[in-house]
Parts: sequence; structure tokens; C-alpha cells
Amino acid sequence: MAAGPRPDDVSMMEATAGAHQPAWFDWLNPLVGVVGVWCGSQKLPAERVRRTAGSP
Repeated sequence: MAAGPRPDDVSMMEATAGAHQPAWFDWLNPLVGVVGVWCGSQKLPAERVRRTAGSP
């Protein structure tokens, strides 16, 4: 997929601006985010959640 090394006359900013993500990345990125939020919410103890919400 890659066309080869970046030519010397193309700056890093130009190369980054012209980069294209693969189509599967657009679909996978939100799914990884949802899984991360779900996993993070499972690790938060219930006692801490109650304290953070302002309940006694």
C-alpha cells in the first residue's frame, strides 16, 4: 500500500497533510473507543462512583 519512502523535498507536515487512513480504520476507531469506555467503567468501584456523585 505504501508508495515507498518519503522524498527528501516533501516536509513532514506536507506528508502528514496528504496522508490517507485506510477505510477500515474509520469503522474500527469508534468501536475501540466504546470498548475502552466500557472497560474503564467496569474498573471504577461502586463506592467511588457514589462518592463522586455526591451521595453520602
